[in-house]
Amino acid sequence: MRILVSAFFVASSIAVGAAGQAGSPASQGQAPAAGEQQPAVRTPAAPAKMVISGCIQNAPAATAATTGGGAPAALSAKFVLANAKAAAGAAGAAPVAARYQLDGEEKAVSTHLNHQVEITGTVQAAALTTPGAGTGGPMLKVESVKMVADKCS
Repeated sequence: MRILVSAFFVASSIAVGAAGQAGSPASQGQAPAAGEQQPAVRTPAAPAKMVISGCIQNAPAATAATTGGGAPAALSAKFVLANAKAAAGAAGAAPVAARYQLDGEEKAVSTHLNHQVEITGTVQAAALTTPGAGTGGPMLKVESVKMVADKCS
């Protein structure tokens, strides 16, 4: 009788454990059933679009620095947005730097050299600059340029 009870107990334990795993959608690669919660998956937030006004200028000349292997180091952007500020009526509470390095199509940016403009784009982390070039500020990825005035104020 003891053997029968022990065998029943062991078999019950195995059956309960197997049923718990078999019913778990995660163990079978299925989507969770209605009402079940799935663990939250965090994805990095995409940079927010901003509209920043300022004056497009040629970037200061960078020195020809080299890396340890003798190859030229990455140079800073060709153009900067100087006297930058949030465009009038632009939404968003992000702080605006006074100067941005511009990353965009050269044709679209160069046609507005020394013009007062509004640039729509996303701000990226501060760009690396070469020694002696000074700080160019954070990088502004240019999506569009709108001329506000044909001369910088």
